[in-house]
Amino acid sequence: MRTVIRIALTLVLAAVPVFAIAQPAYADAVGSTPVGAFEYSTNGLKIGIPEGSFFTHVIRGKGLTITDENAGVDSIGPGLIGNGFCNWRIDFQYEDDSGKLYRTDRGPMSNTCEHYTFRDVRGSRVLPSYGKACAIFYVNGAERARQCHYIVQS
Repeated sequence: MRTVIRIALTLVLAAVPVFAIAQPAYADAVGSTPVGAFEYSTNGLKIGIPEGSFFTHVIRGKGLTITDENAGVDSIGPGLIGNGFCNWRIDFQYEDDSGKLYRTDRGPMSNTCEHYTFRDVRGSRVLPSYGKACAIFYVNGAERARQCHYIVQS
């Protein structure tokens, strides 16, 4: 038994330096936030959205240049109950480092009901300043989730 414990301890201690080495920083960012439960009405129909959906925002680029940005909602477990999200859209917003909003890329309205939503913007865009980039998820005109990344000078 002592031999097994000694071998396991040796393997764990040997792995510590591998995890302690700092990883290189990338300009890419990925973040996800839960979409809380809510209800809304559309076309006279009351729709309930349970917990179990997550809004994810991915941004790729370097410095002030964004090469690819996308966001979407994935639903699991209870989040798959019901019709899904109806009349949804995803906007991308940008603020400077003092918090002043200077650009909103409004996404197209989707009039379908879906459990999985997605918006992708490709092509290089150069931001005028460092600050914050956010993806905002709207359902039936109301903001339901927001996920942001700070864009800072490295």
